[in-house]
Amino acid sequence: MKRPQWNMVLFVLGMAALCRSQTDKGLTLLETTAVIIGLQQYFRSGCVFFLYSNVRTDYELRDELMLVRLRKRLSQGTVTSAALDIDTGQAFLKHLLCPKNRPINVLASDDQNAMLSLKKMAREAEFSRSVWLLLLNVGTNIDTFFADIDVLVNSEVFVTHRPKDYVQLTEVYRVRNGYPLQKYEFGTVSARYVLKTTNVDYYERRSNLQGLIMEALTIHDLPYVSLSSNPDGSHNMTGGFFGLVWKDFEEKLNFKTNFTYLEPGLNKYEVDGRKTDPYNKMVADVRRRKYDIAVAALHTVSERAKIVDYTYLMHRSKFVIVMKPAANEDMAWNHFFGPFHPSLWFGLIACILVIAGCLSLFHYVGQRLAYPEYETPKQYTFLVSIFYVFSMFCQQGHDVTPKSCACRLVYWLGYVTAVVVLAAYSATLISFLTIQNKEPPVKTLEALAKDRSYELGMMEKYLRIIRGNSEHGITKEIYESKIVPDPKNIVNTSLEGLQRVCNAKYAFWTSVEAVKEVGDSIDCNIAFLTYSHILNLAMIVTYNNPYRRLINHQISLMQSGGVLRKHKLDSWAAHVPEAHNTWTSVSVGQISPLLTILSGGVTISLALLLAETAFSWWQKQIQQRNTWSGHLSKQLQTQHLFFRV
Repeated sequence: MKRPQWNMVLFVLGMAALCRSQTDKGLTLLETTAVIIGLQQYFRSGCVFFLYSNVRTDYELRDELMLVRLRKRLSQGTVTSAALDIDTGQAFLKHLLCPKNRPINVLASDDQNAMLSLKKMAREAEFSRSVWLLLLNVGTNIDTFFADIDVLVNSEVFVTHRPKDYVQLTEVYRVRNGYPLQKYEFGTVSARYVLKTTNVDYYERRSNLQGLIMEALTIHDLPYVSLSSNPDGSHNMTGGFFGLVWKDFEEKLNFKTNFTYLEPGLNKYEVDGRKTDPYNKMVADVRRRKYDIAVAALHTVSERAKIVDYTYLMHRSKFVIVMKPAANEDMAWNHFFGPFHPSLWFGLIACILVIAGCLSLFHYVGQRLAYPEYETPKQYTFLVSIFYVFSMFCQQGHDVTPKSCACRLVYWLGYVTAVVVLAAYSATLISFLTIQNKEPPVKTLEALAKDRSYELGMMEKYLRIIRGNSEHGITKEIYESKIVPDPKNIVNTSLEGLQRVCNAKYAFWTSVEAVKEVGDSIDCNIAFLTYSHILNLAMIVTYNNPYRRLINHQISLMQSGGVLRKHKLDSWAAHVPEAHNTWTSVSVGQISPLLTILSGGVTISLALLLAETAFSWWQKQIQQRNTWSGHLSKQLQTQHLFFRV
């Protein structure tokens, strides 16, 4: 006997269920398909999950015959789909994963089981990782269905319903648990069964937090957060980089903040029975959800990211080690000889010799052949020509002007060459003297650790960074040998640390921003070791905080619009102390090479003078001796003739 056509039987049952569903919901299969396909294309999702909870929905949406058209349409766009029973535990949120973007989860019913299941899932952290669609019956009110369901602001939940004679897609969310339900008309289904969505993006739809009051921690930490004290002991956030950014957040997202202020200092707070600093206190309280966020400059650490969430990076701070330059740095002869390479100096000497040779040769040839009456004989010998050309390069004049065109052309070329060379040398020398690269007494952190004459210090608030990890390169041995022995190594301000660099053998670990702030207020030059450490600074929020996405978006907008840079400049400039010395005096050591050359020239001139004087005296002595010898010879000859007569 032939087996019955079970496919036909299922088809009849499916059609009957379809007719009943259209009567109850008022949504046709084409309208439902248009909504699901429209959302899938809007979010570019790669998969759709149909969640059902009762027998009627099982026949209505799970049955392959009922979903054949919808699944075929989805498969044309390479979209996978599946039907899961939320009553039997098949629909765990951690299992609803999609290889391409976020999945779309479709709740096919609005009965009691579906409502309880949605209420339970909305409390889970993975709820916001999916896009949710509820197919609402005609007789069900949105506010009634979501009366006890807290759909947080970071979730995207849409409700399909028929308010009149058209199908509408409404987005729902709450600013916070217990706040009124917010509804936004996201789109409608056209007569051609196409979902027309709004042009307003997610961040603009969430730009109004309805005056929400956030609980936040903060601390006075210039230049990141600036606080002012009131007579009653309370504090107000007045500025600082992070403070200015947070005030912009409050204005753009329409919320307020209830701040709790912590006092700076080490071991002032207790966490899990241990004394700790205020920054670790912030992390602990935010982790326990006592506060929504910590408005402070906290450096990003991988261990912290496991218990709290960071906002987007707000500032990268470069830390360096500052020292006083070496004592002989100002005696750098290279400042005067460095502008030209040694090969260029030799080339310059060769150029002088060549020009002098041409001048002497052209004078000799012209005087002998072409212009015998023009030039004075022996006026431009080679040695004399060298002095003339050297005077050209020293921008000096000459007592005699050559008459021949050839010699005048040599003079002109010599002066042009001298002007170009002098201009190049002067420009490079000025730049060398203006921007001098100061060299520290030791070059590396390892060399500093071995040098027992120097101590290392930093601001008190940075001790938590040194103790917390070893990525900065300051090992426990360096910390115990260079920082711990002297309590004065720990200072309260950057200005205090840099002033100690000038007055003692002291190396200071600080940020580049701090050096720029107070660099003009100290009495010495500074040099940097070949060492740097980058700290990425951001704020922390509770794990899976619903407002983190909005805050990160505002940070991105400020970054691209230059607002963050402006707040940085305003914050750092507001706390820069007045420079008491706006110019740098020139010391004797800086011009010692010139004084050495001058004294050497005077000494050589004196030696030549003495040599010339001695040579002249020797010549006179010889001449006088010859004269007396001649007189004596004449006298002897005269006497000899007299006696002969």
